[in-house]
Amino acid sequence: MRRLLLLLLLLGLCLPGAPTTTRPALVPAAAATPDWQPTYPIHITNFYPVATDSAYRVHPAKANYRDVDVIAKQVADMQYAGQNAATYAWFGRGSFQDSVFGNALRAADGTSFRWALFYELEGASGPNHGNPTVAQIKTDLDWIYSRYSADKNYLRIGGKPVLWVYHQAGDTCEVEQRWAQADAAHRFYVVQHWLPGYTGCRPGPQSWYVYAPAAGRTTIGSSVVAVSPGYYAERDAQPKLSRSVSRFTADLKAMKAAKVQWKETTTWNEWSEGTGVENAAEWRSSSGHGAYVDAMHSVLGSAPNTPLAPTGVTSSTSGQNVTISWNASAGATSYDVYRGGCKLATVTSPTYTDSTLTDTSASYTVKATNARGTGLSGATTVGIAGTPVPAPTSSGDGLVALPAQKILSTSEGIGLDCHGRLHGQFDVNLPASVPADATGVVLGLTTYSSFGGGNVQAYPTGGTLPPVYLMRYVPNSATSTSTVVPIGRGRQIQIRSNGAATSLEINLLGYTHPGPGGLTTKPSTHFVNATGVSGTVTYALPSFVPADATAVQLKVRTYGGTAQGNLVAWAHGSAQPSGNSMSFGAKGLVADSVLVPVTDHSISVNVTTPTSLQLGIDGWVTAASPERLTVDTASRLLFSTAPTGSTSVTLPVADAGHVVLLSVTVANGASTSLASVYGSGQPTPDLATLAFSPAQPMSTLVWVTVPANRVVNIQMRASGLLFVDRIAGT
Repeated sequence: MRRLLLLLLLLGLCLPGAPTTTRPALVPAAAATPDWQPTYPIHITNFYPVATDSAYRVHPAKANYRDVDVIAKQVADMQYAGQNAATYAWFGRGSFQDSVFGNALRAADGTSFRWALFYELEGASGPNHGNPTVAQIKTDLDWIYSRYSADKNYLRIGGKPVLWVYHQAGDTCEVEQRWAQADAAHRFYVVQHWLPGYTGCRPGPQSWYVYAPAAGRTTIGSSVVAVSPGYYAERDAQPKLSRSVSRFTADLKAMKAAKVQWKETTTWNEWSEGTGVENAAEWRSSSGHGAYVDAMHSVLGSAPNTPLAPTGVTSSTSGQNVTISWNASAGATSYDVYRGGCKLATVTSPTYTDSTLTDTSASYTVKATNARGTGLSGATTVGIAGTPVPAPTSSGDGLVALPAQKILSTSEGIGLDCHGRLHGQFDVNLPASVPADATGVVLGLTTYSSFGGGNVQAYPTGGTLPPVYLMRYVPNSATSTSTVVPIGRGRQIQIRSNGAATSLEINLLGYTHPGPGGLTTKPSTHFVNATGVSGTVTYALPSFVPADATAVQLKVRTYGGTAQGNLVAWAHGSAQPSGNSMSFGAKGLVADSVLVPVTDHSISVNVTTPTSLQLGIDGWVTAASPERLTVDTASRLLFSTAPTGSTSVTLPVADAGHVVLLSVTVANGASTSLASVYGSGQPTPDLATLAFSPAQPMSTLVWVTVPANRVVNIQMRASGLLFVDRIAGT
């Protein structure tokens, strides 16, 4: 276990912030609810979240452990190989493995598979080069217990979270004594490595395991039998145990017959030591699982006594009804049917009719269950039924601001049923407040409580995935931006989250229409500069905003907040809307540009937690404006570089004299700083366009009137990686 390669991956991101105090932590530590857990004997394998390196002697598929879907595929393969659980190599608080463990837990959702952390810090990578002190161990145990132990997919025995502990050569019963002191409250079910004379250790752990891959098969009393396919570490000139499918199969049969607590396969994917069993180019098989996993499946079956995934999932429609059918699964006693990730029903026969669908399409998933738990997911199909309720016709205005309306929130179950944190591509239905003849929607997006880094794209349903990203995010930190998205098939837009699963909120701020009434831009001039703003305040708009303005594009900058929070702006005299305009983190510097309705030349602003606040005007909307906003159906990247100081972007010739909407992102900032975006020859805005900080990418929507030379200036006060995307124009 002893792996120098892993030492390169110990750096993790620990960033503060989420939009509100009610949103979930990185891995919710809610009280455990009754759930199925495997009982002895437990079939378990050792899992190592390390990206596959081309220098390894074999060639499994490359793995992105920030991608829940990738790990879910590995969970399915481990269940196919007869495994109830896996140990997960953990290298301490803030390590790479710690930062992505939440992805592994979520990858087991809806299955009977369970994870247990493998504490590696007793090894050379740990404090004191191994042998951490009692205080160090206790701090780590507190961290693990508070963040992971109550998760439904964490392995527990007797109600206690299981923790395996690595040992080094030469360790004695002194290790057990330190661990007994560190876990004096007996919160954990500790499994320690076998020691010579282990039966005499007092106090001893709850159970023992062994790591001896060179032996092929090793038995330690009634505690464990461990088998290995081979052992050829990168550091060794020759294998210590040559691979053999036939020998491995014989060892599996002996392990299956043994009367022990743990039936351990060493390992699933520790390729630096050459002990992995997962599929690789060197031992492919017709099943697609590889020769060693095929051997495990033939001897051990699928995850013991859990049903196989339903196959042949199909749909048929009749009016508003969608009927889902599938092939019966071996071992199943019932089936759970889901729509959009939300459970609809449990049925005993392989068919179900959904008569509650009101949208034009829906995604269905079927899972087989029995007394031991839930098996793998069946294939997802899409049923088409009925038509949506028609939306009202617009007034014909080109750009219309609406009271902020929350149309999607993963933490509150709004808009996407029961998805929780999101990863991948999904459709968002637009509410009736968006007219039937609207061409695009103005949105505010916020990501928070993500399991790792990633980015977000938005585009019309049925359209082409654009080559640009609206925003980028990092673990456990809130990021907000505004954007304009064309409306697609079925009055839907598609959102794609690439990278780690993340919580997401989308607020509807307005819509676009081909009629007149566009935005007149102005380099941001601030009219509010206040500290300690909290609750609801009202501000008169500056005199340069026309009296007949129906909306303003409001530049908002918050800084020095006492805690994470939300901000919403709306037309004074109207009721506070249900949604938010933007979110901000504690003490962070956040800048965004949001569309706000206007009725009496003033706006109201509500801030949920005290913060310093600056407000400016990027532009205004009047019904008589000759500009017409055209939303691109295929956004394009204009610029990507790492400038220092000032730079410029030359826009397409058709944009000269027109207003364009740009999505601007700065990542990898050298320090906390600001950036300004404005047309050549125009004055520099006195309120910066964008705020950014180290390790925290920030994005914003920028409206720019393009001068005759088509040059847009970008001034950065600190270096960073800059992305500029064109998303619309007049």
